[in-house]
Amino acid sequence: PPPLFSSTVNRANLDLPWPDFSFFMPRKPHKLRTPPWSKLHPQMIAESASVTWEDKLELAIHTGNVGSPFRKRLAKAAAANPGEMLVNELFIGDHVKISSTCRQLGLHDKGGYQQHKCYMTFQEQCSYKYLLNSASIGYANKFKYLLLCGSVVIYVQEGMVNKEFYEYGLLPGVHYVTVPTANDVPAL
Repeated sequence: PPPLFSSTVNRANLDLPWPDFSFFMPRKPHKLRTPPWSKLHPQMIAESASVTWEDKLELAIHTGNVGSPFRKRLAKAAAANPGEMLVNELFIGDHVKISSTCRQLGLHDKGGYQQHKCYMTFQEQCSYKYLLNSASIGYANKFKYLLLCGSVVIYVQEGMVNKEFYEYGLLPGVHYVTVPTANDVPAL
């Protein structure tokens, strides 16, 4: 098939990497409610600078969709290791029903697996020492935001076949750390 411009690429196609919608926001509000990069980038940098390493919470966290088999394994690992991990499941559209952040409800420092109780802004994620990036059902645009937090980003390799345009310039062990599977996260 002919190559297309795509927000993610992999070895199975000839698509050309292209910045995602957060760099070129649609005119209508996007269903993910992700603010444009031009707005969120400086907010994330400021939030990261406002939280010292010593004040960050000692949990590896993921917040968002848990629909893929890889993220389900992440949720299972969090349920089994609440002292090390927190997976906060939230679907697109939950923000209509859920009006409180995890911090407002006092759930931000509780490990384990919680479903549809609260949400976390990208900025609030900067208050954790470890941030999890794992394979989604399709495209997930959060990796670049996690890298801005001044936290350790743990990249779970299992299932990660798609890459965004900037990822080819990053080095494991320098910009993020890797683990083979979700079950390897607690030991790291």
